[in-house]
Order: sequence, then C-alpha cells, then structure tokens
Amino acid sequence: MSVQVKNNKGLIVKWLISIIISIIPLFLPLSDVYTVQLQRFLVFTIFGIFLLAFEILNGFAVILIMSTGWVLSGATTFEMAFSAWTSTNLLTAITAMVLIGILEKTGILNRLGLWCIIKTGGTFKGLIWGLFFTGLVIMFVGFVLTMVLVFAFAYALYSSLELKPGDKESLVITWTAAIAGILLGVFLYCPITITLVNASAGMVIEGFNLTWYQLMYYTLPIPFFAMFLVWLALKWYEKTSTNTINAVKGKEYFVNEYAGLGKMKSEEKKGVVVLVILAICLFSQPLHGLDAVYGFLFTVIICYLPGVNLADNSSIRNIPWDNMFVIGGFLGIGSIATQLGLSTAITNACVPFIAGLGHYWGILGTAVFAALVNFVLSPFAMTAVLPGPIAQYCLAAGFEPMAHIVTLYIAKEIVFFPYEYPAYLILFAFGMVKMGDMIKICTIKSLLLLIAIMVIMVPYWYLIGLM
Repeated sequence: MSVQVKNNKGLIVKWLISIIISIIPLFLPLSDVYTVQLQRFLVFTIFGIFLLAFEILNGFAVILIMSTGWVLSGATTFEMAFSAWTSTNLLTAITAMVLIGILEKTGILNRLGLWCIIKTGGTFKGLIWGLFFTGLVIMFVGFVLTMVLVFAFAYALYSSLELKPGDKESLVITWTAAIAGILLGVFLYCPITITLVNASAGMVIEGFNLTWYQLMYYTLPIPFFAMFLVWLALKWYEKTSTNTINAVKGKEYFVNEYAGLGKMKSEEKKGVVVLVILAICLFSQPLHGLDAVYGFLFTVIICYLPGVNLADNSSIRNIPWDNMFVIGGFLGIGSIATQLGLSTAITNACVPFIAGLGHYWGILGTAVFAALVNFVLSPFAMTAVLPGPIAQYCLAAGFEPMAHIVTLYIAKEIVFFPYEYPAYLILFAFGMVKMGDMIKICTIKSLLLLIAIMVIMVPYWYLIGLM
C-alpha cells in the first residue's frame, strides 16, 4: 500500500514538472521572431518531450497529444503536423526495423556474434576484444539497430564468468559494451538517425543529404578511438587487478552455445543472401542515386516472396510501433520548428557566440551546445530538432555546416547520466554494474570523446577538406 502511494506521488510530481516547464514559453515576450504560433508549438513540444522523458505515457499517446495540440492551438496545419507519415524517412525506419527483426529470427546475427567471440577469446583480454569486434560486426550488419544483442553478449560473458556488479571485470565488460554497442553508432550507418538529420538540415539547406559512405568517411577516426578506449580499460584492469580470472570458463560457454546451433540452416543462408543484396544496393548508391529506402524496400519484399518465406505476419506485429510513432513525431518537430522560425531564433542567439569562437573553436561550441541539450532531449529529439538550427547559424557565421552537423551527430554520445540516452538505461538494466559506476562510465567516456573531437576529429576534417 505504501509503495503504491509513493508511486502515485512520484507520478503526480512528474506530471507537475512536465506541465510547469511546458508553460514557460507562455511567459516569454512575443516578437517578430518569437511568434504566437512558435510559442504554442513550444508549449506542446516541450510537454510531449517531458512526458516521454518521464515515461508517463507511451510514445503513441504522447505523439498524438503533441501533434493534435499543434493543430488545435493553431501552431500549424494538420497536413504539416502529420507530414512525416508520407516521407521516405519514416518508411526507411519501418522497413529497417522489419528487416532486422527478420534477420534476428533467422539466427544469423547470433551465429555471427558467437563466432567472433570464440575466435578472439581464450584470455580475459581476448574475450574483451572479442566482445568489441563482435559488437562492431553486429552493429554494422544490423545498422546500429542491434545494440541490445551486443548487450546480451556482454551479459552472457558476465554470467559465464560468475561476476558480481562490483567486480572490476564487470566494469570492463560494461565499458566495452557501451563502446561497441553505442559509441560505434556515430560511425556506422543508422537509417533512423540519419533520416532525422537529413530531414531537419534539409529544411535549411535544400538537397542536404548525409549518406552512409559520407558518414563513415567523415567519422573514420571514431572506430580507432573506440579501440583506444577498450585498450585503456584493459590497461587500467591490468594495473589495478591482483587476481587472474579464469577466462577459459567464459570461452567454453560461447563454444557450447555455438555448437548448439548446429550446421547453418537454410533460413540463415537466405538471410546472408538478403544481407548481400542490401549491401549491393547501399554500396552502389553513388552509381544509381536512389534513396537508401529502396534498398530496405527491395530486401523486405524479397523476404516475403514464395520460396524465400523469411517474413510473415509476425514480422509486422513485432515492430515497436509506439517507437515508430515517436520517430514520426520527431520528424514533424524538425520541419515545423524550421517553418515557424525556431531555427532563426536559435541562430540569433548562437551566431554572436559561435562566430566569435572562430572556425576551429566553433566546433567546440557546437559540441558543448549539443551536450547541454542532451540533458533534456533524447538522441532522437536532438537529431530531429538541432541540425536545422545548426545549419542556419553556420551559414550566418560563414562556417561549413556539414562539419558542425557531424559534430552534433557525434556529440549526441556526450552524456553524463544514463537517463539522457535510453541505450545506457537498457545496458544498465542488465545489472552488470551499479548506478554510480554507470555514471562514471558515461562521464569518463564523454569527457574523452569531447577531447577527441577537438584533438582528433577537427584536424582530420581540415586534412580531408571538410573545414
């Protein structure tokens, strides 16, 4: 009874915070830039973001409240509020989720991950590198949408070694899972976040399109930086650990799991063929010029064809549709915010400061700006809302917008508390570390990433002519 009362009080507090913060725009003075339409748009948008952040309602309900509020308050039209539902961006996200669900069902991703860990295992150090490269492969094949599978492999290693949350090995495993399953997402192509970036920046720069190969080229140092972070964790472990853990037992677990899979099944072979077809579609994009959505469309259709039969009705039912609605809503946020002049408002506020920093240190300004926004916006919200304003203030300041937009894309990983990024909450939920340790992992990684942006990424961008 007391627990229920406590939970009810907590829910009431969350509702009050959401309402109080969302009505703050009503008390700001109107101007030629800050119009009544922008004011009402901000009220319902902030309200929706806090409802999602506090998990008061599910995503489907929140997006309906937010979008309907925009229309009924006169902030925008019905067509504009729901324009994302007719875009290729949302279709890319949906078809990608369907395809990843199909591939996971075939078992090919699990087989691939087990194989990677076995080939590099033997010692604890070998198992950690195996976990890292498994994450790299799984994330690459799964378009960053398979991070939970990486976390599952990390937990399997944690369990097989019979560790406890306070063990140093647990910290190293969790650190590696965060690097491989989350940080590498700024280098590898993710159809959801990239479409959000393109949609937002495209409202300011006509024809803006950050492709998968451009992203990998612009962020090429990131995987090497990620490897350095894993090496750093292992060095810390070697210097501070006095006991040698029996890693053979951990490797035996994965060997047995792999042996239990047996020979590769026909479904797995078909899954490999589908992946090859998708790779051909994406890798040949510079030649045919078609949007990435067609690659996902073609491969999903192939999965439904007679003789292939990899997909069925469950492939659609198993999609987290509430998340798809959230993505659609965030796509709408970016386009409406630009239409109502939010980009102009942010530009007017940021240009004097960012321009004063100069071309080199302006990147730091964008990174810090993104890190601060991270406290209140999720990565989906950031990539949907900020690329447009950032592109606009870069154009006003005379900077190359692409470098700053890529900086934003990297800086969404600069988080200090797990609540800022749902992926870290999911990783924490596996119970391998305590919350205090999770905060330390987030903080140390974020500070090192901020340094890497200025010391590694900016010189690299100058070298390739991006700046």
